Amino acid sequence: MPAPFPTVAFTEDRIPEWCCPACMAPSLELLPGSFHSQYSAFSQHNRREDWYDYDHEELVFTCILQCSRSSCRESVAVSGIGWVERKSDKRQKDMVYYKRYRAKSFNPPLPVFSLPEDCPEDVKCQLKLAASLLPISGSAALNSMRIALELLLDSINIPRFNTDSGKEWQIKLGNRIERFKDRLGPHYETFHALKDIGNHASHSDATINQAHIECACLLMEDLIKQLFDKVTDFSHIALMLQTSYGRNRGER
Repeated sequence: MPAPFPTVAFTEDRIPEWCCPACMAPSLELLPGSFHSQYSAFSQHNRREDWYDYDHEELVFTCILQCSRSSCRESVAVSGIGWVERKSDKRQKDMVYYKRYRAKSFNPPLPVFSLPEDCPEDVKCQLKLAASLLPISGSAALNSMRIALELLLDSINIPRFNTDSGKEWQIKLGNRIERFKDRLGPHYETFHALKDIGNHASHSDATINQAHIECACLLMEDLIKQLFDKVTDFSHIALMLQTSYGRNRGER
């Protein structure tokens, strides 16, 4: 999985080693002179109030990232929010204040999932949407991943509709997973876990831990690789070595 996640915080002079959405290399760099930040109206209007402190500071920013590879040179427009943090200086005497930022939008979206070539196109598109939503709303991204689960079940011929009694209705995701548990085999638990966090994102307004969202992305990527990654067949090499050196040549 390309790392770090698009939700990671950063400073202007230390941009994360994000992957380029065009060539997938960790080659995005800040375009010189493109970073602009501004204090919000709240900060500008209240800075002189007695109650106002450094932790009330609010900023917005925009910048352009560009791929450093001469064969690519993709550009990514970024915007988001900022705030002020403080820490002790090296002498542990004075406090140093510095600005930190978190992106809320990447255009085009950063790659989050590293998917095999044989992954169905509709699943790829759905997970690209999830990647674009991650900086904005983790719950919305998980909802998109939940739709990707439905598409994955379609791709491995798990029925989506019930046609009993001459009527057709859609089977709920949880029922699809439970009803065809045997066919899902070793993937059952993964489908179930991703369904559970997707349902929580859909039906609850409780905040979901960012680490759990990232774990769900990792699990989704691993599931797709298990389902669609081509397995290299080295059986012909094993046969050649066995024929050349095995017991059929009288060796013990």
